[in-house]
Amino acid sequence: MVGELHYIAVSYFDWFIPADRYFNPEILSAKHPWYEAFSLSLYAGFFEECLFRAIPIAAGALIGTRFRKRGLFIFIALILQAIMFGSAHTWYLQEPAHARIFELFLPSILYGLFYIRFGLLPIIISHCLYGIIIFSTPIFKITSLEALTNQIILLAIVLLPLAIIIVQRLRQKAWIHLGDEYYN
Repeated sequence: MVGELHYIAVSYFDWFIPADRYFNPEILSAKHPWYEAFSLSLYAGFFEECLFRAIPIAAGALIGTRFRKRGLFIFIALILQAIMFGSAHTWYLQEPAHARIFELFLPSILYGLFYIRFGLLPIIISHCLYGIIIFSTPIFKITSLEALTNQIILLAIVLLPLAIIIVQRLRQKAWIHLGDEYYN
């Protein structure tokens, strides 16, 4: 989704948004490049989802409940969190600076809707996985034994949440549907 929005912004609005901003070769100079990619994505996934999704939307739900307009306040919080998330990412090299707000608006709305439906943990995990993919791009662009080791570690980290789910499902010998009490 972000790729399509990037293409539209560059092609039709003549915005300068360098695609190579995702490629940071300095990560390769770290002692353990896989750890850099993982820690950056974990930090971004956890703190950004708490700050930009959980706090505003939960506050909107609480305030809306208080004033008996829960849906309206959640809707307002959903729009505000998308603007705040995009605004927090305007420091990237691009012209005009506000392009990032427009680029991230729709994905932020989708993340907010997923948060409302499924809770915070799935959103944190998906944000972390997206970050690992973006931050590890340089590691997958080179070929060496050390790069291969880092690539294997990163793939194991990315596949770990799925492996945990599969192992738990196999232990229970069934695909169980969760009750409503396990959702928001």
